[in-house]
Amino acid sequence: MSSLFSTPFLLRILYAALYAAAGLGLFLIFLNRLLIQMKDGSVKALATLVTFVIIPAGAAVAGFVIGPSGWTLIPILIIAGLLLGEMRRLVIRKKFQGSQPNLTKTAPQSLGRIRTTTDLVIAHYTIEVNSWPGDHLRIAHLSDFHMGYNLPAGYYDLVVESANDAEPDLVFLTGDFVAARKHTSMLPGPLGRLRSRHGIYAVLGNHDYWAGADDIASAISGSGITLLRDAYQRMQIKGPANVLIGGCEIPWSDPLWQSPPIQPGELALALSHTPDNIYRLNNEGWHVVFAGHYHGGQVRIPYLGPLVVPSIYGRRFDRGHFIVRGTHLLVSAGVGTASTARIYCPPDIFIVDIIGRGSKQTDL
Repeated sequence: MSSLFSTPFLLRILYAALYAAAGLGLFLIFLNRLLIQMKDGSVKALATLVTFVIIPAGAAVAGFVIGPSGWTLIPILIIAGLLLGEMRRLVIRKKFQGSQPNLTKTAPQSLGRIRTTTDLVIAHYTIEVNSWPGDHLRIAHLSDFHMGYNLPAGYYDLVVESANDAEPDLVFLTGDFVAARKHTSMLPGPLGRLRSRHGIYAVLGNHDYWAGADDIASAISGSGITLLRDAYQRMQIKGPANVLIGGCEIPWSDPLWQSPPIQPGELALALSHTPDNIYRLNNEGWHVVFAGHYHGGQVRIPYLGPLVVPSIYGRRFDRGHFIVRGTHLLVSAGVGTASTARIYCPPDIFIVDIIGRGSKQTDL
């Protein structure tokens, strides 16, 4: 037994930890950018388990067996590369960081309150689009209902009531309405009670496609909501200035999306379930993009943020307001939850006031 605590053994444990840290970093890259994008089910669970066993667990075993050797340079270089990548992410995130909410309503948050699954946050943002000659437009943005994960009915009543209390001109819903096809019948209740002055618009998300896009689309449309499945609509609100609303469902509908030409002076608002489409939509000239999908990571480490975000860009746009090359990106953490509880990551609704050149309001 004493040999187990000898210096060589402890040294091998340290090398196992070094290799495991490098392997865990690589595993998180695979998880964020590939594995978590797969359709939920046994194949995804098995692939995640196998990848974890092969990469971080396998690396730990290799480090213990190999011990001190020239191979140690490999995990050191991997960890150094991961740290450089994280520094690059922080630089890009700071460059694109938009405004903080100018008003937030939420349940009391503290380190002692770990589970935040139903601690709904109402975050108010004000953004300016100087190219739009219109007035003031208020939008309630809700995402990721995930109906069917046993959240109390009263919680969804609160979600709807909070959105309606803002008296929005428009309501935008950015996908993932259900957890599975069998929950489609739950949608008309809360969706049918949403109210706005000029319409409610929606796109589908990946879970909707996996559960059965046509059935869910029928339930949404039957609730009086305009579903923009890679389509768009123009309207005039508060004056002669056009508002263009488009719904981009890439990558799940790819390649159906074709951006319409954006006319001079009109306000172009895009709905996209995933924020990953931001660079494409920016290149196409959209002024504001509303998205969800990431759940804010759903599990966040205080002061560090999420470890897992289903994005090809990792944690770059996890939640909040960003300005990407002139395009405003608003990423909601969503109102529902996917399979597990929210940890230090409350759900949210965004109330977004868009101010154009024609606005005469100074206090919103």
